[in-house]
Amino acid sequence: MRSQHAITIGILGAGRVGTALARQAVKAGYRVRIATSQPAAENATRRALALAGDDAEAKSFVANFIDRLGYDVVDAGSLAAGRSFQPATEIFTGSHTANQLVSLIQKASPLADAA
Repeated sequence: MRSQHAITIGILGAGRVGTALARQAVKAGYRVRIATSQPAAENATRRALALAGDDAEAKSFVANFIDRLGYDVVDAGSLAAGRSFQPATEIFTGSHTANQLVSLIQKASPLADAA
């Protein structure tokens, strides 16, 4: 391991080159996060990002962009719901599948509503 706090490397694309690079980085002591463009149906462990907003057209645009980066999109609702995934929250700091993220958003919803 390089140090007490491992450095995280992000790789866009998990094809042969991306996978080989990730394996070598892990062997060298780095943590690796891979964003793949595989459709959700082909990748049950695909990571998800939460999205909140009041403008449906803007949310659609951002959701399409997030999907093209290789993440599932979980619509958290209105902009006020964004309080539940601010920095230092489990949603913000974790790496979750869509099902896990939906569960976390549902648990955090009363907190966001109360704020």
